Amino acid sequence: MSPWVINASPLILLGKIDRLALLEPLQPDFVIPVSVKAEILAGPAGDAARCWIQTDLIQKRILGTVGIMLRAKRGGLISTLKPELEHLLQVGSLLSSSVIDKALRLAGE
Repeated sequence: MSPWVINASPLILLGKIDRLALLEPLQPDFVIPVSVKAEILAGPAGDAARCWIQTDLIQKRILGTVGIMLRAKRGGLISTLKPELEHLLQVGSLLSSSVIDKALRLAGE
């Protein structure tokens, strides 16, 4: 499997819904670009993504939040995608209804 390049949005949003732990089991070989790391580290001190990056578990590559959640469902780490997407919307994600609809179709929901 090719390494993932992860941008800031999935890290921030997955941190807000306490789902950063999905990354390692889905793809242990991932990279966070230096510019993304800098963006996350410039965030609030208590931000989950910032704390996660600061643990040095990370020096890991660009996959969006919905793609990560789809892979989590396919991998059996979450049972249904719809509540996860709804939770992402509640914490500030700007997912369009067309992206959500497509993701749910891909997930078989």
